[in-house]
Amino acid sequence: MFVCPGLGGLGGGPEGGPSGELCALFESKVPGGDPLLLWAADNGGCFFSYDGASPFTLLWRRDGPPAGPRPRLQDAILFRGSGHVVWSSPALWFAYNGGWISDKSHHNFDLGTFVLVAGGERLVNDPGYGKTATGDHSTLLVNGRNQVLASQGTYLRHGSGKTFHYLASDLTASFKELKKWVRHAVMVRGSYMVLLDDLAPSPGAEVEWRLQTRAKIELSSADRRARLAGAKESLQVVAAAPADAQVSQGKAALPFVSIRPGAARPSETIVAVLWPGKEDVRAAFDRGTLTVTHAGGKETIVFAQAGPYWILSSVNGESALPIGAPKERVLRPFRR
Repeated sequence: MFVCPGLGGLGGGPEGGPSGELCALFESKVPGGDPLLLWAADNGGCFFSYDGASPFTLLWRRDGPPAGPRPRLQDAILFRGSGHVVWSSPALWFAYNGGWISDKSHHNFDLGTFVLVAGGERLVNDPGYGKTATGDHSTLLVNGRNQVLASQGTYLRHGSGKTFHYLASDLTASFKELKKWVRHAVMVRGSYMVLLDDLAPSPGAEVEWRLQTRAKIELSSADRRARLAGAKESLQVVAAAPADAQVSQGKAALPFVSIRPGAARPSETIVAVLWPGKEDVRAAFDRGTLTVTHAGGKETIVFAQAGPYWILSSVNGESALPIGAPKERVLRPFRR
């Protein structure tokens, strides 16, 4: 299900266009419209939409039969209006914000942030309502400052192969101190995550990678890793790059894992592997090739340079090159 620009909420699209709700309404009404929106129009209920119920009943009720059982949401979906991505597998659930920092309403300085659920337990957390600072989110922090108000991200790539999901999100506009920032995320085999941040810091820019959690953090600085111990599940955070990465922990609104480059460089790549479970995992990144070694064997995720950017080239031999920019979706207008 996709919605139009103008849909409010965390990282929502710019103001000025038709509301996401109305765009969804038009798409629901036409023959062959989005089945999930049709279901929502039939099954909205709670007056307070922030409780998670659909507000469509306040706008329109179909005079035809109910749409039936709720259709299944795709395993990998990009809501272009809000800039949010949601990926899911039997083992993982990943949600990512590459949208917009509103200058019109409620906002968070949190482009690039994400949450991650492993084995049914949330191990990478959002700090909650009212915690708007960049340093309270699972994203980059530059010189300890908030991101730029009204800045907007752009998706360079989004799509799936047989064994992976992939996004490349250009967030350069969110920091004046960065000449380039593209955050790449890969879900491999539905079982673990890779994050690659492709950076070009301006002179004097100090970059810090943060991951927020409510779990207990156990550090192994010599191995450039941290383990998040939840109530039932655990997650390893392994810094594969840069080679001089410094892994530490801190506390803001939530406890966080921090990765800092050991020195300032005009071009920087930060690569982290997020591996659920207690199994020891090793990861190394060399000239675009990430090697992940675990008890079951060795995996290889390859990135290649394409102009000024890295792009995902292959995952364990499966090509990712056919994945391009998300295509715009044109909603069919409804007229009586």
